[in-house]
Amino acid sequence: MASEPYAPRRAERLLAAVAGTDWDCQSRAVVWALGGWLNWDTWAAWPSYASVQAASGLSRRTVADRFDRLAERGYLTIEPRPGRTSTITVNIASIEQAARPANPCTPRTGTGAPVAPVDSDTR
Repeated sequence: MASEPYAPRRAERLLAAVAGTDWDCQSRAVVWALGGWLNWDTWAAWPSYASVQAASGLSRRTVADRFDRLAERGYLTIEPRPGRTSTITVNIASIEQAARPANPCTPRTGTGAPVAPVDSDTR
């Protein structure tokens, strides 16, 4: 299959991008669970809420809420298909942009990484 070499790299790309954001754990779980159905060439998937619910361990209401929030912020695009499950497209470039700090020299808050104080006497 032609797309096989891309799947592991693109899965790693999705995992790294989501891990680099400051999203709540439920939003992360929903997007990571969505990765189980993604077409890695198009970044689109067609899972039901029940499928994502089972994969993420979250309630259906939470899954639906997180999909809506992520779509409002531009991280997902949801296209309804009457009589079928919606097409959900991951906007990977938007997620990667959210994962980057505005100033690369400034550590992200909440990372737990200690920041050593600058002491001019210790040079």
